[in-house]
Amino acid sequence: MHRRSGGARLKKFYIATQQGVEQKKAFQDTFGDFKHVQEDFDQYVRLFAFHAAVVPRPPKLEDKELVTRSLTVAETEAELSSFYATTKQWKLAREFGESAVKNDAKLALAHQDMGFICLQEGKDEEAAREFSQAVALDNRMYRAQFAKTMLSPLSHATTPDDQMTYRLALLKALDINPQFAPVYVELAKLYLAQGELNQALKLALKAEKLEPWRAGYHLLTGQILLRQDQAADAANDAVYVADHWTSPDRDEAIELWNLVPAGKRPPQGPAEIAEKRDVNRVEGIVNSVTCHEDDMTLTLEQGGQPLSFRVQHNAAGGFSDTLWFGEDHFTPCYHTIGLRAVVQYKPAADKSYAGDVVFFGFRDDLPPAPASAATASPAK
Repeated sequence: MHRRSGGARLKKFYIATQQGVEQKKAFQDTFGDFKHVQEDFDQYVRLFAFHAAVVPRPPKLEDKELVTRSLTVAETEAELSSFYATTKQWKLAREFGESAVKNDAKLALAHQDMGFICLQEGKDEEAAREFSQAVALDNRMYRAQFAKTMLSPLSHATTPDDQMTYRLALLKALDINPQFAPVYVELAKLYLAQGELNQALKLALKAEKLEPWRAGYHLLTGQILLRQDQAADAANDAVYVADHWTSPDRDEAIELWNLVPAGKRPPQGPAEIAEKRDVNRVEGIVNSVTCHEDDMTLTLEQGGQPLSFRVQHNAAGGFSDTLWFGEDHFTPCYHTIGLRAVVQYKPAADKSYAGDVVFFGFRDDLPPAPASAATASPAK
């Protein structure tokens, strides 16, 4: 398993301040006493040598060897639309995307941009059309190919024939870009649903190797290891994520840790974190989400009963890394119905709803093992 800590404490500090912790306290809780931090820094800057890497000088290039061209107006607009979508400036993304399509209706990137913009707005049918158009114009558009596949009924395939068609559609994206990690994640889920644990593990490890900074990819590996009766290795993955990431990734790691039988856990478990006071916790299946300009209403179904919550605009939240649409295009307003959600909330004085959300996390629960595999001996 990969072991890294770069940015983990900085992320913990940032999230704590976002959740309302006073900045000085958040710093001390994350990095330690101010005096010790200053002493460590002073000692560092007085070092005679620092860690460095040597990059060989590339062969000399002549200007005449470089091939350049000017972007068209539409290409420039499409690139800007991609940038604004990635940085979640959706109004600008749509403005430049629409202009790019207007200036060049046969530009594949512009249609891919519009596909992701429509996806973020919950306009799935329009998004699917845009992705299909992008792939038809340029069969190298692997992100459009992947998104088109995930928006199709194939992503919910249950029969062997449909699952084979789904697998082949996913592989088209890998044929274009073998380094595209989300496809390996979806293939791992498919093999899990078919009871092929060894193949699922190989694919999960491939995704983890490609993008080791995604906590959810490590936890996917851990969940598969647990199903393979490799509980100790699964527990180690849980501890690693819990100690290197913050919520909601840490919460997911604790869930995995709790699934491991106590007798198979390593002696050193995840570091303990104090529970928030006056905050309740509940989980259930997302029944509905209604978004407004400044807040949203989230309704969960728990034991056949609906529980409604108000989510203010400043509430912290997150989601599993293995959800296919990824961080660039995630919004709690769409594509969350049917997911399991974990909510931390303060009970409401107004009895018309359950409470005000402090933190929410959407889970991507793995498919259950098929009945035949569930009763078979675990793979070794």
